[in-house]
Amino acid sequence: FRDGSLTDVLRCLRYEVALPLIQARPDLLWLHAGAVAYQGHAVIISGLSGRGKSTLVTKLCTLGWTYLSDNIIPLDPTSDKILPFPQTPMVCEGTGQKEVPWYLLRELRKTEVTLKPETVCQEPAPVGALIFPNYDPRSPIGLLSCSPATATLGLLENSLSFVTHREAA
Repeated sequence: FRDGSLTDVLRCLRYEVALPLIQARPDLLWLHAGAVAYQGHAVIISGLSGRGKSTLVTKLCTLGWTYLSDNIIPLDPTSDKILPFPQTPMVCEGTGQKEVPWYLLRELRKTEVTLKPETVCQEPAPVGALIFPNYDPRSPIGLLSCSPATATLGLLENSLSFVTHREAA
């Protein structure tokens, strides 16, 4: 606890537990993202911390979508399918309608979100869409398209296993 709060220690512990799994499956592309499925297709929600990935994932699960993963997702690049990696999702508290600077994100309290077992996806799902959420309280809610090159760079920026894959990624 010397260098951080209990929340920081638990966050680091979760990552340290996941790391051997990531290393054991170098055939997969591991992303810092969330994923949900609807009508058999997965939606990847990728982006930097504090962009609302976990909040969006858990909200979609309350609306009939199925949960694949939050925070870390395994993508099979040979089949373009997301494999279920169901960690308990955690959402930031107290952000409300204000933008939080990146350097204060670690100080926010996170709460575990309990999902109903029937909302957890049991089978890999092919990727149907990719979303990069961007929270700006001054902007209207909407979706903007991006080029394939921008999407690729966004995914690589959030890859946890890019070093393993290099050019193949």
